[in-house]
Formats: sequence, structure tokens, C-alpha cells
Amino acid sequence: MGRKLFFSLFSFAGASLLAEIISWPQWRGPDRNGQGIVNFELIQDISEQEPVQIWESIEIPSQDDGGFGSVISDGQRAFLSVVWHRNEPTEERILDSVVMRKLGLRKVNLPPALSAKAERDRLSLSPRLRGSKLDKWIDDWIESNLDQKQKMTQGSLIASRFKQGKLAIPISVIDRMFSIKDRVFPSDKALEEWLNQQNFSPGIISKFSEGIPPTKRMADDVIIAF
Repeated sequence: MGRKLFFSLFSFAGASLLAEIISWPQWRGPDRNGQGIVNFELIQDISEQEPVQIWESIEIPSQDDGGFGSVISDGQRAFLSVVWHRNEPTEERILDSVVMRKLGLRKVNLPPALSAKAERDRLSLSPRLRGSKLDKWIDDWIESNLDQKQKMTQGSLIASRFKQGKLAIPISVIDRMFSIKDRVFPSDKALEEWLNQQNFSPGIISKFSEGIPPTKRMADDVIIAF
């Protein structure tokens, strides 16, 4: 019984150790704390012997333009899966999610009364309120007006809008633009006509007219081998 128990414990420990080695670095590193090998020493000075360049690559897109794939290897070569996006010229104009982010169109998800208060307070901010005093004012506003969930999901957005002051895009405009997300306008003229019907300020119209490109995003699934 004792020998069987010892063998079982040894097998379990060995299997656990092997699994840990095979699955390294696991989620967020070997200790799951966002750190790699802590005792790994990097070269501090390469002035005497610069490293030899082994290979060079073209720029590989990521995030919106390429995805979030990770490199894998078979021990001989490295492989990377990329959703390679490109912009093809077109007469159509489309306000997709990527363009919206580039234009700074982030939806404020707060109750109407609270959104209205945030807008009033943003517009009434004195331009003399800057730096650490503005930061404190923003922190106090968020603490006084948002609950814990709202702080987590909307706090940074509200703070950035306060810092932009009167230059921030009005919430009413953002909501209106979200209503046409992914709508296909057949031409520049069609988009311009729609924008002019919204009673937006000339600056807002110009920003959106120039920021919504006459291109269509296309993508190819690509495997890159190194």
C-alpha cells in the first residue's frame, strides 16, 4: 500500500511538473503574475559587441488591421496567422467601427439624466481649470456621480471628455452617428446630404466628411512562415 501510494504521489508530481513545463508560460507567465523568468539577465551594454541581425521582416499588421494571433513554432520555423486587412477604393462611404474609433466616436452609456448632467458640467468648465486641479475636479465628479460599475465602464471615457472640454464631440452627435453605423452611402454626395440634414456644426460636418474614407475594408486570411 505504501509503495503504491508513493508511486502515485511521484507520478502525480511528475505529471504536474511535466504539464507545467509543456504549458509554459501559461496564462500571464509561469507564476501567472504578468512576469517572465525573473532571474533571466539581459545584456545591459551592447556597445562593444552588437548582436548580429538574423532576419528582417516587413511590417506585419495587428489589431484592427491584422488581428491578435500569436506566433507558434514546430521547432524549426515560426508561424503566424494574420487577418490581413487592406483598403480598396470605392465610391461608397461607410462608417464602420474602425472609422468610428479613429473619429473618437465612443458611446456614453449612462442614464439620460446623468449624461445630460455630464454634458452641462463639461460645457461649463472654466478653461483656467488645468493640470492637477482639473484632475482632482474630474476625480471628485466621478466619485460623486457614478456608481462602481459606471466608474469601471465609463469613468475613463467621462474623464477624457472633461479634459477635452468644449472640444469634445457632443453626446447627441455621437448618438446620431451611432444610428448610421455600417450604413452604406452610395456616394460622397449622399453622405454630405445626410450630414447637412443633421444640423451639425460646420466643424463637425467637416470632421466626419473628411474622416469617413471612400474606401472599403477587405481582408485575406494569411499564414506567415519565418
